[in-house]
Amino acid sequence: EDSLTSQTDMIGSVMRGYELMDYPGIDILTKGNFNYKVAKQLQSVGRQLNKPWLLSELYGCTGWEYTFADHKYMGDWQALLGINLRCHHLSWYTMEGEAKRDYPASINYQSAWYKDYAYVEEYFARLGVALKEGDPCCEVLVVHPVESAWSVIHADWSTLLSTNQPDVLAIETDFKAMCQMLLDHQIDFDYGDEDMMARLGSVQTEDGVPVLKLGCATYKTVVLGSMLTVRGSTLKLLQEFISRGGRVIQSGREADHVDALPSEEVHQLPLQRIPFEADKLIPALEQHRYVRITDAETGEDTTRVFAQIRRSSEQTVVMLLNTDKTNARRVSVRMDFEGHVEEWDARTGERRYLGYHSKGDRMPLVLEKAQEKLFVFRADRGDALPKASYRPVQTAVAPDRLAYTLAEPNVCVLDMACYRVDDGDWSDLTEILRVDRQLRDRYGLAYRTGVMLQPWFTKGCEHPRLGTVTLAFDFDRQTDAPLCLGIEHPERYRITLNGHPVSNRPTGWWADRCIQTLPLDGGCLYNGNNRLECTFDFYENVGTEAMYLLGEFAVAVDGLAKTLLPLPAQLTVGDVREQGLPFYGAGIRYRLPGLPTLEDGQRLLLQTDDLAAACIRISNPNGQAIIAYHPYEADITPLLANGCDYVDVEYVLTRRNTFGPLHIQPVVLNSYNPTVFVTRGDSFREDGYSLIPQGMLQPLRYTVVAEE
Repeated sequence: EDSLTSQTDMIGSVMRGYELMDYPGIDILTKGNFNYKVAKQLQSVGRQLNKPWLLSELYGCTGWEYTFADHKYMGDWQALLGINLRCHHLSWYTMEGEAKRDYPASINYQSAWYKDYAYVEEYFARLGVALKEGDPCCEVLVVHPVESAWSVIHADWSTLLSTNQPDVLAIETDFKAMCQMLLDHQIDFDYGDEDMMARLGSVQTEDGVPVLKLGCATYKTVVLGSMLTVRGSTLKLLQEFISRGGRVIQSGREADHVDALPSEEVHQLPLQRIPFEADKLIPALEQHRYVRITDAETGEDTTRVFAQIRRSSEQTVVMLLNTDKTNARRVSVRMDFEGHVEEWDARTGERRYLGYHSKGDRMPLVLEKAQEKLFVFRADRGDALPKASYRPVQTAVAPDRLAYTLAEPNVCVLDMACYRVDDGDWSDLTEILRVDRQLRDRYGLAYRTGVMLQPWFTKGCEHPRLGTVTLAFDFDRQTDAPLCLGIEHPERYRITLNGHPVSNRPTGWWADRCIQTLPLDGGCLYNGNNRLECTFDFYENVGTEAMYLLGEFAVAVDGLAKTLLPLPAQLTVGDVREQGLPFYGAGIRYRLPGLPTLEDGQRLLLQTDDLAAACIRISNPNGQAIIAYHPYEADITPLLANGCDYVDVEYVLTRRNTFGPLHIQPVVLNSYNPTVFVTRGDSFREDGYSLIPQGMLQPLRYTVVAEE
């Protein structure tokens, strides 16, 4: 659904496919896919055919480092464009073997933040309720140009989902630009599929105004963008619309074919021809622009702030969204509605009264990075909502050195091994997934990949033993802390530590139930270099996986070498990779004592400027709050009840530095799939680990605010 090319290549037109679905849906992959027209196509059919539930499979290919803020960022623009049925990618049954690289992160217990994920879903539940109220304020129909792509295809015209066909590329560029231009200027619109227009379209008059009806939806203006060809049935419908006084705008390349045959018919229509430029097209659509957002200083239109409007007889809901995650926007908002205005906070469920708004009034507003705002206009004020706004009274910075506790044992990843087959020579130090490939090369076996025969299928097949493999992991130890080994299928291994046998009978599990834990006997551990050897029989359906040392220790990494040290008594503000926790991926809890005593009408905010974690969980016996989204702050006033003067602040990290990819170059990718974990060629970092910053990178602040 991403482009004209991919639709043409795979299905023709996705929009007429949605017509046949009860819950039509889309698939938004990767963390950099902001293809708004994908959701717009779906939203258009939903409106035209009165389909109340629109689905999106989202968060696929985003990687372990995806945070709550990222989940919100990707979900927000889809919610604004009609998505209200969220199909999460994904929750694993198991991380065993190749499964742990199957498009993480898992939205399940394998991620340390899963117990807090209700914060994300409650936000989208509230947002979804608000955006289901009433009807859209959409009066513009853009004729979808997919059939122009059909008209110029030929053998070998595309490679999977892309093309080098110049005519199609030009139409693709304008198709994307039209969508962006209208959204940037807060003009709502729907796409019209030409086949659906032929079957479901008609011209009618409502309140003395000619409108084009498409199913359940009504439009006052039709826009023809860049097209190569147009259907004769579309022209007939537009001719009737124009003859009844309707407005049709041509902006972009004008079609010189009808039904894919050369024709001057479009050129002969009395269209309103406007250059395909924002400063020309947007003023021509100003009458359909019920929200206008301008820069507070320059007065110029502000782009990248989208709007969605829902109207009913009781109220009007306006959602504003800053789609820029790196820059805040200080804006002036004109909303052409009248009434008592409430602001609804979908993060907390709170509402507050802003006052009476007359049509055309301007509202000064700051939209933080990736921030949303919900405004509701009512004829009557209704509930006696609070009208309080707050001003800062005092700000203090929390200490930059704090005592802490870890939510689970620290981890040292063992993913670099020497190995030998049978009684052969030892290999050089080799990354564990490369070991697996080298063994498969040796025995002429297919690699483990996403297209491998699945374990459930091969379970009953015979797999002859191919050889005996021994893996050797070296680590340095300068601490007396006890250790456990996290390992998959310990029953397969004969394990020794510094030549002493280790029981392969598990006593627990860590991160996932498939990673079972074995205590390592302290009497077998040395201060200095230690060698762990794991010997197993190699079969086609057995693979080599990383192992994990677990315990109350710190880890120092020097290139590929690791040393276990005593944990520091305190952590400082800064990256925890450099403080003994390079591979750690769970909660780090700090206690903040001695919080300010508040006077009547005052509230206490906990704030930070950066968040290198999935979220921050703030708790004490009075309850819990979460910091996850821009601006990174939480009102913790309710936690100070009953004389309580402290909170525990837990930075809940992601598993990226634990499960990788751990040797990839560049460190952060736009898209993750199973193959990037098996790093090869120039993408592999030979001299060390590719880890992301984690933890309390900026100091926490307490800000006391008072009612104005």
